[in-house]
Order: sequence, then C-alpha cells, then structure tokens
Amino acid sequence: MTRLITCFLLLFILFSIGCSKNLTYPYTQKEIFGVYKKSNSSQRVELLMNGEYVLYNPKSKQSPLFVQCDYASKGKWSIVERNLIQITSENYYLEQAGYKYSIEGERKYSDDSLYIVLKLPDNVPPLKMTLNFNHQAGKSVTSLNNFIALPKLKDYSNKIRETNFISLALEADVSGENIYRSRVTFKIFEKYINTNDSNYLTVVLPNFDNCFYEFEPIANELLYIKNNNQIYWKGEIWSRID
Repeated sequence: MTRLITCFLLLFILFSIGCSKNLTYPYTQKEIFGVYKKSNSSQRVELLMNGEYVLYNPKSKQSPLFVQCDYASKGKWSIVERNLIQITSENYYLEQAGYKYSIEGERKYSDDSLYIVLKLPDNVPPLKMTLNFNHQAGKSVTSLNNFIALPKLKDYSNKIRETNFISLALEADVSGENIYRSRVTFKIFEKYINTNDSNYLTVVLPNFDNCFYEFEPIANELLYIKNNNQIYWKGEIWSRID
C-alpha cells in the first residue's frame, strides 16, 4: 500500500512538472518557422528562419491574362511572448522601391504657369494627385488625372517665387470597397524646387506598379501560436504545410 502511494505521488509530481514546463516553455523560431495555409483558402504565409515573412496572395480565379502579384506583404517576424508572434511589414522600416522617383524639368508652354505631369507604369489604378505649395494648406491642388497646370500668380502666393516648397501625394480610390487592406495615401516627396528655371516638371515613378499599389501594410500585428503546427490569425486557423 505504501509502495502504491509512493508511486502515485511520484507520478503526480512528474505530471505537475510537465504541466508547469508547458506553461512556461517558450516556442522558438526553429520550432515555428515554415509555411502555413489559411483554412478554406489557398492563401499562405511563410515564416522564414532568418526572421522574415512573406504573405502570399491566394490563387487568382480571374482570367490567365490577369497578372497577379505573388505576395501581398512581406517584412519581419519574431516571437514576443510564449505563444505570440509579432509581424511588421517592410514599409515601416525601409524605403520601398515604389517610392523612388525622378523629376525632369524643362521650360515649356507659357512661362506664367507651372505644369506637372505624373508618369506611372501601365495598369496602375487611377489615383488622385495632390500638390501643396510652401506649407500653405490653402494652396493644395488636386487632380484625378496625371496632369496639372497652375497659373503661378494664382496658385503660388502673392508674388512669384523662384524656389517653392512642393509636396506631392497620391491617393487611392477606395469607394465601394467593403474591406481594403492596402494603403490609401502615398507620400511621394517634399522638397524645394526651382520653378523659375523649369516650369514643366515630369515626375517619374518607375517602380510604382500594381504590386506596390496593392501592398498590404501590417503594423506590429500579433499571431497566436496554437501549437507547433497551427497559428491563429485574421480570425482563421493557419496550418503548417511545409
């Protein structure tokens, strides 16, 4: 009887130690990294061993002629708690190629006006272009196409300046969207420009393609580690497939 009680106590202690360990034992990147597929979807997220992630787009059901971007988002991931993963997309810590621009200036047409042309890659959805001059909120000008012509005396200030501080931003049209996860506003530049020497400015954004436009920003979002093979994110279970 004594021996039976001793065995029971030993098993109880071992079980308690095991439970205690499970409550405090943190997952490691080596245990969690891999490819996870969203339930009832072809969408996948890959957690790489180097601390980077890639959120792939689900397979498109549209025509083969439709060019789909391979991924919706990418950035960094890390384990911040025993069973929590934190991910942050790359746009929050580096300058993406889509923001790179060049400005080509020339003298053209009427000298009393400023002309600004925006050049984007093909197949980019329509964007609203907003220009602001010399930090004056009342001097903002918007256009729904890629061309703006401004009379200098009216739209700059009370007198023409040789150098003007100009900011350019683009805005996506999200009207009619129930769920929109991509960015709405793109701040392209803020800088001083000599509009006396060049009154016709062509702003070229060679990498502002559809994939950059649709990129999904993710700011310090948390994913719950359900077990070694499953995570919970966006209200869904994602199961490891690789």
